This record gives sequence, structure tokens and C-alpha cells, in this order.
Amino acid sequence: MADSSEWAKKVAAEFKRNAEADRRKRETFVAERKFKSSSGPLLWNELREGLKEKCRAFNVEVGEDILLFEIVPDSTVKIRRREQYLDGTYDAQVNRTQFNYLPFSFSFSVKVDMATENATWFRDGRHFTSDELSGILLRAFLNYVSL
Repeated sequence: MADSSEWAKKVAAEFKRNAEADRRKRETFVAERKFKSSSGPLLWNELREGLKEKCRAFNVEVGEDILLFEIVPDSTVKIRRREQYLDGTYDAQVNRTQFNYLPFSFSFSVKVDMATENATWFRDGRHFTSDELSGILLRAFLNYVSL
């Protein structure tokens, strides 16, 4: 008959390793979620300010008010170009932003890198800073193309 105490030692050691790995995964998940929850609103504010500033700079450059950044609640963005609108919203519950200008719709989520403590916008395998994303969105809106 096999030695039950040897078996118990091996299985217990494996069980402890797995339990420790699970605990670390949970801790990492919680830390990422907290970081994402605190970083998302900051990214959204940066994106809103970037859009507002780029609208202003573009209008100065062309010499007329083409892109109008409308005053709306903090969780939304509304930019008008003639009769067209670029509408954006931020959902803090899921850390995601959604932009629409008919017939196009784009969604970006907050992605965090815990090693560098950096947060970026993320879509289709690509990372964007708020500054990059504001430029991409406005360029697409001005040229009325899909991203």
C-alpha cells in the first residue's frame, strides 16, 4: 500500500501553490479594476479637453467656426459641424467611451498597464492617448469617414 502521508504532502503542496496563484490573480484583478476606475475619468477629461482645444485650434487655422464644441454634461461631448454632430459619451461603470456620427459608431475602452501604471484608450488591438484619439476622431469627423 502506498504511503498516504507522502501523497498528502504532494497534493497539499500543489493545493497551496494553486491557492496562492489564485490569490495573486484576484489581487491583481482588484488592483487593475481600481486603477482603471480611477484612470478612466481622468482619460475622459483629457479627451474632452483635447477635443475642445483641437476644435478651437482648427477654427483659428481656417478662420471660421467650423467645429463647434457644445457645452454639455461632463459625461458627454457634442461637436457640431454644420448639420452633423459628433456625439460622445463616457460610461464610468464599464470604463468605455462611445462616439457616434451617423452612420458611424466607435467604442473605446480604458486599458491599464500595471507594470508602468499607464492607462490608455484601447480599440481593435491598438492603444491611444487622449491626445491621439481626439485628433483621430476629429479628422475622421471632418472627412466623414469610418475609423
